[in-house]
Amino acid sequence: MKPALFLLAALSLWGQSGALSPAAEFNLNANLKHRPSRTALPFLAANPKGLTLVTVEEDCVSLASADLAGRILHARSDLASVRAQIYEALPLPDGSVWIVARGPYQLLTKGFGGFVPNAGPSAGDDFQELDRYDPAGKAISSVRLLSRTDAEVPIAAAGDVLVVRAALRGAEGFPANEATVRFGTVDSGRFRQTAEVPLPPPPHSAIAVLTARGDLWLIGKLTGNVEVVDPKTGGVAVLPTGTPHPVVAAAADPDSLYVLAADTVLKMDLAGKRLATYRLQFGRGFQPAALAVTGDALYLADRAGRTECFRIH
Repeated sequence: MKPALFLLAALSLWGQSGALSPAAEFNLNANLKHRPSRTALPFLAANPKGLTLVTVEEDCVSLASADLAGRILHARSDLASVRAQIYEALPLPDGSVWIVARGPYQLLTKGFGGFVPNAGPSAGDDFQELDRYDPAGKAISSVRLLSRTDAEVPIAAAGDVLVVRAALRGAEGFPANEATVRFGTVDSGRFRQTAEVPLPPPPHSAIAVLTARGDLWLIGKLTGNVEVVDPKTGGVAVLPTGTPHPVVAAAADPDSLYVLAADTVLKMDLAGKRLATYRLQFGRGFQPAALAVTGDALYLADRAGRTECFRIH
């Protein structure tokens, strides 16, 4: 065998033997009455008290909570929003979650060429409806955001802090090379803005993570590029993290940020310095779509709710 090929083979074998295997495997959606589809969107949260998984589909939105060993504590699949279509969830560090819906919901009517949306209010009348649920599936608060632009969406949350991205529109409805990020708190059903930061160009296909110190990390799914938005100074910093890509998911604990790309999780401090790289050996057929971290454990869930836990210390 040629020296170069021998070296590559040795590195490959080392990588396989050095990969972490799951310490536990379970299904957080095992108690649901239906089976999530392949297009389901999972949103996962973890803290020392347990796990919360929200699964969003076009006609069904479910919530399940479990302890850190995967024992199901609560499960429901009847979450809904009146006159709005649920499309996203924003997990919070305490295990609660914001369910995000856009309205008004447009029913379909039969017209020429098939089913088409009913004529409804103009884009300026659109709203975002957010309902917060605790890990037991109990509704605890709500807030409605009226859109100030044609493309305004909630992207991250932690505690009572909510972050909204607003992409401005250019001439004839084309996207402008400009956006803003609005920070605020939710109090008594109202969003009270505390800061607004310009962010040109708009972050397309980015995963948003709000850290414990209040910074917003925007991680490009396709590029791995990282932008950090500081609401206190109004600054935007680009961090040379060398993040692998495409990025599948990201999560944060009080001191670090974790980024999942393929079978690798990169751990960084909040200055963007790489602290560790973890290779993961997934079970057969497992394709993670969500990531959460608590203590010394990484939790990864696929679209069906199957979950694998990896110990990293």
